[in-house]
Amino acid sequence: FPVTIDKNGKLGLILNGKKILEPRYDVILTDSPIGTITAKQGKVLHYFDSTGKRLEINGLEWFLNASDMAQFKENGIAVCYKMGRYGLIDQKGKIRIKCAYDMALPIYNAVWPVQLKGSWGLVSLDEKVLLPLQYQRIVPFSNYGFLVENTEGLGLVSASGSWILEPKYKAIKSFGSAYLLVEKEKANRTYNIVTGK
Repeated sequence: FPVTIDKNGKLGLILNGKKILEPRYDVILTDSPIGTITAKQGKVLHYFDSTGKRLEINGLEWFLNASDMAQFKENGIAVCYKMGRYGLIDQKGKIRIKCAYDMALPIYNAVWPVQLKGSWGLVSLDEKVLLPLQYQRIVPFSNYGFLVENTEGLGLVSASGSWILEPKYKAIKSFGSAYLLVEKEKANRTYNIVTGK
């Protein structure tokens, strides 16, 4: 594993006693499962292979959640940011989904939660819309997929985009490893236990 060095507040990397990145970066991330190194220099995002050789990926900007989303995962895809918009890029520098979204979450089970004009939806890594951009909120939900919220309530959708529970509940909680506890919005509270998976 590379060792971080600090010189005058700037970071670099040493691997096996050899300097692979000069200390000129503000942030360095080395825990990518495919071995790439992600570094921030000012507002610019840089990618390197495990030997410190710069990858030919240019023009990308550092963003708020870059430490969680800008690293290449097992599928070789990372979230990228350019001119205030989010997109997806592969490790060869090819834009997989153009930077068009206002907000995004990390990729989860090969599905990407994205927001455009205040509405959330789900897209696959090949840009197929799995859930239209019409929801108030979407977050990953344990082993099931995604918790989705609209004006009707909460629902649960699988990573393939099919509904497990339609969005009409006040609360949805995991109950053990195979059950969900759901609460409907009524004058008298009603709790239902739904088998999962």
